Amino acid sequence: MVRRRSLRLSTRVTLFFGALALLGGVGLTVATFLLARNSLLDQRVTNAQFAAIQHATELNDALTSDPDTVARALFDLERDPGAYALLLTQPPISSRTNITADDFPTALVDALERGQSGRQQFVDDDGTPHLAVAIHLRAFDVGYLEAFPLDTTERTLKVLATALTIGSILATLVATFFGWSTSRRLLRPLSRVADAAGDIADGALGARLEEENDPDLNRLAGSFNEMADAVQD
Repeated sequence: MVRRRSLRLSTRVTLFFGALALLGGVGLTVATFLLARNSLLDQRVTNAQFAAIQHATELNDALTSDPDTVARALFDLERDPGAYALLLTQPPISSRTNITADDFPTALVDALERGQSGRQQFVDDDGTPHLAVAIHLRAFDVGYLEAFPLDTTERTLKVLATALTIGSILATLVATFFGWSTSRRLLRPLSRVADAAGDIADGALGARLEEENDPDLNRLAGSFNEMADAVQD
């Protein structure tokens, strides 16, 4: 029967430290990323909603004072780069050319027709993630839609994920090296015992182990030396 070779003790200790660091690093990376993602998205959603409400209020005032200036007011509103808006008047007025209700989530447009407000994330035809905010202007029974790009947030999250992954890999490598060096240091006394036993087996009966600083290892050295004395006698 062929006996299966097992891993060396030092290798097992090294692998244990590496696996432990890898599991801890992956868990910490995932937890940190999820917390950062939720925090960034919540902050972005809050800012977007605040900006949309402010813009809708300004348009509501424009409709109240001078409806003819609504289009100019819609163009003059300060927005994030990449953001665009649509006022569902008859005919609709948009902050960009060729922007229609089809460029927004259907569920939000339907909600505005029912006199409701809301928000929803979506991806446009170019693959850019957006947050759409819908606000119903009850005084005029008009819907206001504004889309805020989330690509900056997504890039930030990708950079964070890359940094956390690299940090986890480096931590695993450091822990593996620490496990390797620790196992060598811990197993060095056993290597000396093996070497001394080999010397005695080769006829060098005067081979002895030096005293160790560690009490447990010193006890092992003392027992070995007593056995070597008995063999020599």
